Amino acid sequence: MIKSIFKLVFITGLLFLGYQAASLYYLKELVDDMSHCYKEADVCKVLRQPITERQLEPHINQALICQKKRQSLVGSILHPIPKTDSSSAPNDYIPEDTRQKLASMCSDFEAQ
Repeated sequence: MIKSIFKLVFITGLLFLGYQAASLYYLKELVDDMSHCYKEADVCKVLRQPITERQLEPHINQALICQKKRQSLVGSILHPIPKTDSSSAPNDYIPEDTRQKLASMCSDFEAQ
């Protein structure tokens, strides 16, 4: 009886560790894809100056399309990239703190 409980706990632990490893691997792949695609779509270049959401949106959409192409079949089923309507973006300037956070993310990509 106790042996069975230990086996069950051991198997559950292995499954949990496997799930954690798969999650970390997927996260690493996602960051690698974002890094590549943001550079390719010039998202980081346009963020160096004040920009409106409508001006930024084509670059973001291009990056999302790139990410979709790089995603694995399983990743694309589990985490589909949403479609956006380019006319829906407001013509307001992106707030400075948001732009700085995006620029910081871009500098992290460049550091990789």
